[in-house]
Amino acid sequence: MMNKLVLEWSDIQQLVEVLAEKVLGTKIRYIHGIERGGLIPAIMLSHRLNIPYVTQPELFNREEVLIVDDIADSGITISRWDKYTTAVLHYKPHTSICEPTL
Repeated sequence: MMNKLVLEWSDIQQLVEVLAEKVLGTKIRYIHGIERGGLIPAIMLSHRLNIPYVTQPELFNREEVLIVDDIADSGITISRWDKYTTAVLHYKPHTSICEPTL
């Protein structure tokens, strides 16, 4: 049986705030969320920091785009974006093949 991490809405809001603090002072000018789990935290972060959300991150300078996902469990999904700055709400270092940038 797999252990599931269950987050309340307040937990997600708090994790987005923590992530927002990490983004401040970086070169990030655009935010993209990985479908499906990354969409909500990416939009929340976009609103919180007043940074545009983009649907086609490949059209922008990689150094200016933050790719957001909800979790890095295996790390396979986030590893596909290794040329970009990446962030997740929850990172599992014992199972993930890739560590998010932020």
